[in-house]
Amino acid sequence: MFVFLLAYAAVMQAPNAKPVQGSANVPSLFSYDDYPEEAVRNRWQGDVVVGVTVSAEGRPTACDIVRSSGHKVLDDATCRIVMRRARFKPATDASGRPVVDHVVIPPIRWRISG
Repeated sequence: MFVFLLAYAAVMQAPNAKPVQGSANVPSLFSYDDYPEEAVRNRWQGDVVVGVTVSAEGRPTACDIVRSSGHKVLDDATCRIVMRRARFKPATDASGRPVVDHVVIPPIRWRISG
């Protein structure tokens, strides 16, 4: 069985969604080994969109599900990976000082083939 996942290159255009500013290359945050075993066994697939609160230092401090895959294990894996691995260029205020921000990252597409 072949397992793969993709992160779309385009930013989701949800109401009030801001594009990710200077984020880590989203697809590079994920690897084939990240596909949860339970999801592989059950052949669960889906797309997950998450919103991330980013600190003034560029680290994610919270992750919330904007659009669920329909499988909690895939949603949880997406947030866990983003929280551990993502780093962002901090947003800035009018004076150029780094500030806390909230961004929506591109959809993560969890797929099994074969």
